[in-house]
Amino acid sequence: MATFIITSNSSCCGVGAALLPENRFAVNSIAYICKKASQQGVLDPVAIKSTKAINNSYGQTVGVYVDSFNGIWNENELCDETTAQALALAYLHHQQELLLELSVQCR
Repeated sequence: MATFIITSNSSCCGVGAALLPENRFAVNSIAYICKKASQQGVLDPVAIKSTKAINNSYGQTVGVYVDSFNGIWNENELCDETTAQALALAYLHHQQELLLELSVQCR
């Protein structure tokens, strides 16, 4: 779920939507893919090129991030560097525990 704030402002030409600057990641900043950090132990950076309001399949307008390769990301798919490092370290620590457990079973 994104924390973008969508507002409507009326004008003589109709109603438009505007994104207010309360996004978690700023344009031209770097975010990291949370899933890769937590499930593979990999820090995969994403350069935020822009933010965009789109209509989802439920008819709601939601805010998303567009990366430098025109990939579209929901806010919950991205995290900051500190969080990504913590997720990756937790994954690697868990893998190390599994390897130790397996080595004990093989003896």
